[in-house]
Amino acid sequence: MNDFFQRLFDISKYDSLIERDRARMVYAITSFLLVLFTLYITLVPVGANTPATFVQEALAGDVVYIILMVGLYSLGIVAIWATRVGNTRLSTVSPVIMFFIGGVLNAVDGSFHNPADGVTLVLFVLLAGLLNRDRGLLVSSVVAIIVLAIGISFRANDPIRLDADDSIEDFFTIALEIIGAVGVTYLFLRFARLNRQEAMIRSGEERLLLAQITAQIAQRILGRAKLQDVLNGAVEQICSSYPSIYHAQIFLIDDIGKSAELVASTGEVGKMLIARHHTLTVGSQSVIGRVTATNSPMVARADSTSTVHRRNEFLPDTTVEAAFPLRIGPLVIGALDLQSTIVDTFREEDLPIFQALADNIAIAIDNARLFEEAEERVEENKRLVEQANTALRQVQRLNQRLTGRAWSDYVSDHREARGVNIDFSGNQMSTGMEWTRALSQTIQTNDLVQTQTDSGARVLAVPIRLRGQVIGAMEFELDGDNHLQPEQLELVQDVGELFSLSAENARLFEESQRNAQREAMVGEIAARIQSTNNVETMLSEAARGLKQTLKAERVAIRLGTPSAVRNAANGDEAPRNGE
Repeated sequence: MNDFFQRLFDISKYDSLIERDRARMVYAITSFLLVLFTLYITLVPVGANTPATFVQEALAGDVVYIILMVGLYSLGIVAIWATRVGNTRLSTVSPVIMFFIGGVLNAVDGSFHNPADGVTLVLFVLLAGLLNRDRGLLVSSVVAIIVLAIGISFRANDPIRLDADDSIEDFFTIALEIIGAVGVTYLFLRFARLNRQEAMIRSGEERLLLAQITAQIAQRILGRAKLQDVLNGAVEQICSSYPSIYHAQIFLIDDIGKSAELVASTGEVGKMLIARHHTLTVGSQSVIGRVTATNSPMVARADSTSTVHRRNEFLPDTTVEAAFPLRIGPLVIGALDLQSTIVDTFREEDLPIFQALADNIAIAIDNARLFEEAEERVEENKRLVEQANTALRQVQRLNQRLTGRAWSDYVSDHREARGVNIDFSGNQMSTGMEWTRALSQTIQTNDLVQTQTDSGARVLAVPIRLRGQVIGAMEFELDGDNHLQPEQLELVQDVGELFSLSAENARLFEESQRNAQREAMVGEIAARIQSTNNVETMLSEAARGLKQTLKAERVAIRLGTPSAVRNAANGDEAPRNGE
């Protein structure tokens, strides 16, 4: 049955709360008029001289009554249909026309002999004003005065003649009643409009206050404030912005989702509670426990036995406590707890405002957490990069030392290949051992050096670098008037880099050849040794192989130890294993 009425009196076409309330009022007034009209046509006689009712007259074939009955019910159906489809103009006009036909015209027919007929006009004006506001009030008042005048004029045809003075007196009396109803209805509409404006202003102020608090919280996040500073600033801002709230605090659920710990609270009491690590279990019989478990706000009053409010020894003055879940989508991360000494602080219409505030605080908390996590990742990445750079520098230094040592050994072993001098003007080439001032300077500074000789020639010296290690230098003597361009200087340095790589490849190739020769010689000596089972022959082959490899003039090989040899010469037995 309830579902039937919900489908019949559907208000889903209306978006705002005011429009839905008006639709409900139209449904109620239309239904009430239909019920009254049904009772009237079935129970009340239509005239003083006949006991017949409205329905009986219609069933008897009176066309006027049939048209009136069908018209009234049709208007009621039209009013309900227009309200369902969202046609507000038709839905608010139809009940007024229903009442005009069913009540006002009946009073006209009675020539306003009965004082209740004047009340019908007053109700007509009130109904038109409530449903159609100022325009309906103006039109209905004009119609009521016209109908009143017509009804009074019908008294001339009444068999019971009335005095003209009485007619005029009745006209002005009912007219004043209509005017009074118009004035009262207008003032009522005006008062309702002012209340709506006041509610809108109050709602706008609360939204502005909410926006200001949210902006300040966001400003702290943009200012790279820590999460704890954001939480502390939020509760302090709430208490300063809402004078009726004397204590505010924030609980956050732990990682396993079992308990909610107090992380921010106002005043000295808040410091004491935080120092005690005040914690409430999620789902426990407490306001915070219920809110974090059900994901819905809760208002608990101290004087009510139906709430889960528990008196806090540190906050004995609390008369009402309201908690709102801090949620990120479907996930509840904590709760905003607000307490006041004023009983009606948290009204039903205030709850969406505070829930919106809690949602904004939850977003701020999530953003602050993400920001801190991002900063931690950045710091960790910086640390890893610094470690990698340090390791790379150590590897580079090790490579430089190894490169420098390898080339130092190579130069010591190949004295004939230390350098070369080429005189292209005289087409002469010679090995160079001496170091000029420019060559020495470019080796020490590891940079390009330009000098000038006494004869005016320009000397350009470039270091030869391999993996950052200077392994040599090149020197060019140029005409004094020959000024090299920057790109030419870069070309010279690039040539030096390429030369160092080529020289390193050549050195490594020679080293690999030496290693191969050494391994081949070791293999040959091993083959000679393993080709015989006689120890003396084996010693002889080993000595010959080492002579060829090392270019030795004399090779001596001994087996055993000096003490063992002396004991054998004296005829003593050699010591056994383990002795």
